[in-house]
Amino acid sequence: MSDRPNGQDLLLTAREELMKRLLPALPAELRYSALMVANAMAIAARELDAGQSGDLRELAGLQQLLPGEATAEAPVDGELLQHALTGYRKELCAQIRVGNFDAGKPSHQELLRHLAENVSHKLTLSNPRLLSSRSAK
Repeated sequence: MSDRPNGQDLLLTAREELMKRLLPALPAELRYSALMVANAMAIAARELDAGQSGDLRELAGLQQLLPGEATAEAPVDGELLQHALTGYRKELCAQIRVGNFDAGKPSHQELLRHLAENVSHKLTLSNPRLLSSRSAK
């Protein structure tokens, strides 16, 4: 037996109600705000669906790019995971600033791949239509 509706289901149901029943009844000057709320609800639902998979994938990629850093198992706790990501991101920025990922170095292509994967994942959450229109070209 599943515990339905879950948070994602509730967000999607509320968004559908907002779009179908409330938005048409709103005055024109409030419609843009309602559309922004609906978009935020859709993003939140996609983030709930994705869970920590994107963050864990980013952490694994950062650990490959920065082999000198500690590569302990990824933290399961969301706050600890965010803390670990922040540390790795800061270190990556420092390494980029000193030229360790400059064009012509073997690590340059690895960095570009890592960044492209992360941007792609973030777009699947925030603007999946943009990503699908770009890949159709």
